[in-house]
Amino acid sequence: MILAELAAGSCPLKLTVAVRLPFPMARAELQRAYSFRDCPPLPNYRDKDFLHNEGFPRIPTKKTMKPVHISEIKTIADYEIERETLRPRMIALKNRRRISLGKHLTFLFENHDTVRYQIQEMMRIERIVKLQDIVHEVETYNELIPSPGELAACLLIEYETPGERAVKLRDLLGLENHIWLDVGGERTRATFDGRQLATDRISSVQYVKFHLSEGQKKNWGNGAALVSDHSRYPAERELSAAELSELATDFR
Repeated sequence: MILAELAAGSCPLKLTVAVRLPFPMARAELQRAYSFRDCPPLPNYRDKDFLHNEGFPRIPTKKTMKPVHISEIKTIADYEIERETLRPRMIALKNRRRISLGKHLTFLFENHDTVRYQIQEMMRIERIVKLQDIVHEVETYNELIPSPGELAACLLIEYETPGERAVKLRDLLGLENHIWLDVGGERTRATFDGRQLATDRISSVQYVKFHLSEGQKKNWGNGAALVSDHSRYPAERELSAAELSELATDFR
C-alpha cells in the first residue's frame, strides 16, 4: 500500500488518503482526479528498490528460471495492446510444450512465459485490478514454475461426455502413484499437488512436477518418455527431438 500525503505544502486537498496504486496508469489517473499537480510525485511501483522496501522480494539474478515478479505485470489496458502480438506467440509456445500420453492425458509444461501469460489472461477475464488480488494471482501461479532440476506441468484428464468422465475419473484413482518420466532407463515418479487429490475420484486438472537426477539431466538429449503404469491406463509416449530441446532449458 502506498500512502499519499496531501495535507502539507500547497496541495489543494487537506486530507491524507491510503490508496492502492499498482500501476503507473493508476497513479496518473489519481493525480488528475484529485488535482495533485503541486504535490510530490508518487513512487514508481516498477522501481525495484522501492518494491523491495515495500516488502516485495527482489527479482532473482541467477540464470535459473525466475518466478514472475509483480513488476512484470501490466495493466489490463496496457496488456490489451501487448496481447495482439503476444497471444499468437504464446499459443505457438504452449503447443510446443503440450504432450499427450495416450488419448486422455495431456501435459502442458509450464515456464516463466506461460505463467506470466496465464496471470495476464486471468486478470483480463476476471477484471482483477486491486494490488492485493494481483499479488495473490502472481503467488498462486508462480507455484507452477519449476525449481532448478525440475519439470512442471498442468495435467489435463480429458473425456468427452460427463457420463464417461464420471466413470473414468473414479477408475483412475491412485494415478498420482503411476506417472513417471523415464530418461535412459532411469525413472522419476511425478509429484502431484496434494491439494488436488480426493478419495472418491481424481480431479480432471492436476499439477505435477518431475525432479530430475543428475544422471537424467546428463542423458536428457539421448531420449525421454512419459509413462503411465496405472492398471486402468497403461501408456507410454517417447518425446520427440523438438520436445526434448524445448524442455531442456527448464531444468538447467
